[in-house]
Amino acid sequence: MEWIATLGTWLTGRWAGLLDWLDRPEVFDDLMTGLLATVGGACVVWLGVQLRRGLGGFPTRLRSLLGWRQADALETALVAYRQRLVADALTIRHAWMKQDQCLGDILVPVAVETAADTGIEQLPTALRALFAMSRDDPQAPAPRVVVLGGPGTGKSVALRLIARDAWDLPRREPIGTDRGGWVPVRFSFADLRDVGFDLPAAVAAGLDRGGLVLPAPSGTVPTDTFAAWARTALAEGRLLVLIDGLDALDRDARAQAARAVNQAIAAWPHSAFVVSCRTAAWHDQLETPHRAVLRMAPLHAAAVRQFVRRWRFDAPKSAEELQGVINRQPHVAALAVNPLMLTIVIVADAPAWELPGDPFVGMGRSRRTLVFDGNRDLARAGCCGRLCARPHYAPSYRRHP
Repeated sequence: MEWIATLGTWLTGRWAGLLDWLDRPEVFDDLMTGLLATVGGACVVWLGVQLRRGLGGFPTRLRSLLGWRQADALETALVAYRQRLVADALTIRHAWMKQDQCLGDILVPVAVETAADTGIEQLPTALRALFAMSRDDPQAPAPRVVVLGGPGTGKSVALRLIARDAWDLPRREPIGTDRGGWVPVRFSFADLRDVGFDLPAAVAAGLDRGGLVLPAPSGTVPTDTFAAWARTALAEGRLLVLIDGLDALDRDARAQAARAVNQAIAAWPHSAFVVSCRTAAWHDQLETPHRAVLRMAPLHAAAVRQFVRRWRFDAPKSAEELQGVINRQPHVAALAVNPLMLTIVIVADAPAWELPGDPFVGMGRSRRTLVFDGNRDLARAGCCGRLCARPHYAPSYRRHP
C-alpha cells in the first residue's frame, strides 16, 4: 500500500502547485481573454450564418425592437389609416347644410331590411350577423353584400359607416401574416371605370386617397407599392372592398363593372365585397350564390324627429315648427321618411331657400308637386314648401373643412 501513499503525496504537491499557478493575476487574465475571444468568435460566425439566411434565425422580439420587420411598419401604417377613416367618415357636408354643420351633426341610426325576413334592423347589427355567418361556415367565402335602395335613401352614407366600423367585424383566422381585422377601402364605380375596370388598380387608388402610407422597399415607387400590396391583401383576405353607385354608370359601363367585380370575387374569395346600387338599376349583377342583400329602410318617426331636431335653422324658423307641419300633414310625413326628401322639406321651409347650384325653382306658397328623379311624383307638398325639385338634379357632398 506504499504506492498509494506515494501517489497521494505526489498529487497533493501537484495540486498545490496548480493552485499557486492559477493564483497568479496574469494567468487569470489570460484565461478570461481566451474565453471571451472564443465566445465572441463563435457569435460572429453564428451572426454571419443568420445574415446569409436572410435574418431568419434572429429572435422575433429582437427583430421587432430593431425595426427590421416590415410587417410592424405596415401595421403601424394601418392604424394611422384607420384613425383617419374614422375621423373623416362623418365630417363631409352637404351643400345645403350650414357652414358649420357636417354629416355627423345630423346622422340618425341607419336601418336596413334583410332577405332573412327578420324585419328592420340597425345596419351594424345586420352586418355583424352576416359576417359572423361567413366566419363560422368554413365552406362559405367571405361576405358579398349588396346595398339597395331608392334615390336619396342613404346608400352612400351606409357604405361610409361600414368602412368606419369594418375593423371590428367578425373575420376568420388570417391566412397571411397580418394580425389585424378587415382593412376597408371605399371607392365608386365611376372610379373603377376611370382605371379601365382594373379592380386592383382601383383598390390601390382608394387606399392612396384614404391616406394609407405604406412602407416602401428601397428602389420602388409608391404606386408600385400600393399595387403590390393591394394584390397581396386581396389574396390573403385582408380587404373589405366597398364600391358605391353602380347605377351611376351607363348601361354598357354597368355590364363591364359587373364583370370586373365578379372576376375579382372569383379570384379572391377570401376578401369581402360590398356594392351599392339603386333598386331600379339592379338586375342581379353580382354572380355569387352567397350574396346577401340589404335594403335601405325608410326613416321611422323617431329618426325623423331626431333628424329635424339636429338641423340648425335660421330664425324665426325652428325644428318644433317644422315637426308640427310633419305631424299635421300626412303627405309631408310621407316625404320625410326619405333622408334626401326630408332635407328638401327642411331647406324648402327655410327663409333662404335659394341653394348652391340653384337646384330649386320658387313657386310661391301654394300647393305644389314635388318631383324627384324626373320620373315620378313622390307626394303633394301642401305645407309651406315653395319649390319643385329640378329633374335629375344630383346633390353632392363635399368634405367639411
